[in-house]
Amino acid sequence: CSQFTRNQDSGSTQFGGFNFLQVSPINFASLESDGIDFSANYDFEVGEHGFGVGLTGTYVNDLNRFSDPLDSSVIDVELGEVNRPELAGNIFLNWYFRDLRVQWQTQYQDEQLLAFVEVDTFEALYGDSVMQDEYWQHDIAATYNLKETMSVYGGVRNITDEEPFITNFGYPASPRGRYFYLGFNVAFGGF
Repeated sequence: CSQFTRNQDSGSTQFGGFNFLQVSPINFASLESDGIDFSANYDFEVGEHGFGVGLTGTYVNDLNRFSDPLDSSVIDVELGEVNRPELAGNIFLNWYFRDLRVQWQTQYQDEQLLAFVEVDTFEALYGDSVMQDEYWQHDIAATYNLKETMSVYGGVRNITDEEPFITNFGYPASPRGRYFYLGFNVAFGGF
C-alpha cells in the first residue's frame, strides 16, 4: 500500500515505525446536500430597556454520501442519522437595562437515530427504539458591569438537565448535565 512507509534502518530506535502515513478518504466520491439556512433578528427598545429576539437554523432536505466514484447509484442516505437532524436551530432572547444584560438561548434538534445506526436499515433491524425524540436545551446567562473595566457574569447551562444519547458521551448534551457558573472579567489598561 502506498499510503504509508516504514523506517527500514535496523539501527534506529524507530525501526519498523512509520516514516510517512497518508490519511485520506477511501471509497468516497462525494457528499451532496440541499436545504435552507435561515436567520432572523429583531432588536427594539422600550424606554431604557432593550430587547433582542433572534432565530437561526437549518432545514436539510437531502444529505447523501456517494461512496463509489464509478457508480453514482450507490447512495448512503445520512439524513436522520446521529448529528444529522432534518431541522435544527437556536432561539435567542436578550434583555438589557443599563449595566445588566440577560440572555436566554434555546437549542432545538429534530429527531435522529442513535450512533452507529443507519437510516436505511433501522426500522427492519431495530424498529423505532433507536430513534431519539426531538431535543431541546435551554440556557440562561447574565452579565452585570460593575465598572467600565469590571463585570460579573453567571448562568445556568442545560436548565432541564438533558442527557447525551446512550451511544454518545457528549451529544447532543454535555456529559456534565445541568451546571451553574459564575465569574468575573477585569480589563487592565495597556495589555
